[in-house]
Amino acid sequence: MRNKTYLLGVLAVSSSLAALVMACSDDGDGAATNPTADGGTDGSAAADTSTEPPCPPVAAPAGDCSTTKCTAAAGGDPSMCVDNQCVKMKSLDCNEVFGELKDDTVFFGSVFPLAGANASSGKARRQAVQLAVEEINSKGGVPTTADRCDKPRPLAFVSCSDTSGAPLADGGAPTGADLTQRLKDVGTHLATGLKLPFVIGAGTSGNTTTLADVLMPNKVMQIAPSATAVSITTLPGATQDGTRLLWRTAPSDVNQGAAMVAMYPQLEAAVKAANGNTAARVFILSKSDPYGAGIDAALRDGLTVNGKTVAAGVLDGNVKAECYNASGSTPACTDVNTPAAALAAISAMKPDIIVLTGTAEAVTDILLQYEQTAPTPKPLYLLPDGMRRAELTTFITSGASELRTRIRGTIPGVVTPLAQDFYNFRYKGKFPDQLIFGMAGAYDATYMFAYAMASLGKTPATGIGIAKAFQNLVGGTERVDVGPTSLTKGFTALLGGGKIDFNGASGPLDFDFATGEALSDINVWCIGIDPNTNAAVFKDSTGQTYDATGKKLNGTYTCQ
Repeated sequence: MRNKTYLLGVLAVSSSLAALVMACSDDGDGAATNPTADGGTDGSAAADTSTEPPCPPVAAPAGDCSTTKCTAAAGGDPSMCVDNQCVKMKSLDCNEVFGELKDDTVFFGSVFPLAGANASSGKARRQAVQLAVEEINSKGGVPTTADRCDKPRPLAFVSCSDTSGAPLADGGAPTGADLTQRLKDVGTHLATGLKLPFVIGAGTSGNTTTLADVLMPNKVMQIAPSATAVSITTLPGATQDGTRLLWRTAPSDVNQGAAMVAMYPQLEAAVKAANGNTAARVFILSKSDPYGAGIDAALRDGLTVNGKTVAAGVLDGNVKAECYNASGSTPACTDVNTPAAALAAISAMKPDIIVLTGTAEAVTDILLQYEQTAPTPKPLYLLPDGMRRAELTTFITSGASELRTRIRGTIPGVVTPLAQDFYNFRYKGKFPDQLIFGMAGAYDATYMFAYAMASLGKTPATGIGIAKAFQNLVGGTERVDVGPTSLTKGFTALLGGGKIDFNGASGPLDFDFATGEALSDINVWCIGIDPNTNAAVFKDSTGQTYDATGKKLNGTYTCQ
């Protein structure tokens, strides 16, 4: 087993790099193919030209309850048989079905933000799942035995939104408790309405937790590709009947907090070199939600400022550590202020360094607001991945170019060749999107589900059974890279009762079975200038990374 994991964050690809398109599966022979429910093809030949003895005919499902019969009875609305009853797959916030709708189809669910401010990232992650399903189906599907007459089973998934786009009865957009209830309704539809054993999602850490509150009691396995909150590791109820059911291909923010702690001394050294080696004034401000609070805990426990550890009871006039609560969620740390109050506190202190852990509102309501009034010399900023927002680069492009030289940050994701392969050779050839954090993890999760199903063979799939089968994807002697090329090798090893060593686009994913997590290295990012457009852009290639295993920074930081 390898002891280092490389999680893919945001892959910076030059705009001049031509997309390499894979138009068909790499073993295609140009034969006619059979159509799927969503207009694609399943890659199977229209006629069997094999010289082997014919297989016995497959008996049609008895009675009137099957995927094809239920869908036909519903006038083409995708439907499936659940407990011998026809159930429509779509619901208010689950309104798309992708894959092949056949009587032996293996179904699962996905839940991503498909409405609102984060809709583009949710769509990209859903498309990564869609790509994986199409690739697996193009190879014939998931085999259950090595017998050629036992036909492989195709995949299909029900796509849901964790940020509802459907209006309320009064025409308004759901927010707060209404939005939370809608997400719980999504979980109920997938877990008890369709009785699906496996779900990929949700988008944010908070939504992942809300969804888990419904899925875990129903013993559905859930894997999150973009939820990084530390609290997910110890979420109550995530283990059922002795088996961990809540997993993630995204890393815990423990790693990101540790990377920020390791990076901080560089900023302090720069400040002291400029001010004659006097004490640095530092303001640590974190959003009071699972994401911000997790990183904040790592900062307060590990950060050393002016020779003193930042922990309760040792803060002085040169160091302040506070939280703000923009979302209205239960405060996860003390000294909770509104963004406006936090901004006023920063303005009063006039810090040399601001360590700011938040999301969009931390950019618009705090950082950019302070930049317009901050005295000279203006502060240096240390930011996590949640601050990588278009509002920041737009502000810099519009005339505040000097700000970019004072910002550096962290993000899960040291890019591997396999990640390059996933994005440039397959995803980008089908979907014209920029690669964002969580896409590779969603792609990996789909392949892992397929391998787990093959490992189960003809055993009926349950969430606990799938989670246990995931353990067959770690520590095997046969390395299997994600993607269609290695499918046969992986399936063959698992059908023979063996284990594989799965290597994903988001990293090797050597999971800890007790937590459903894998270690992740961290990239150091900055903001550069695109030479073709003169626009500010996020740059991950700074020459510096954080080694999560060795707990140290590697390389020399440069930003161009």
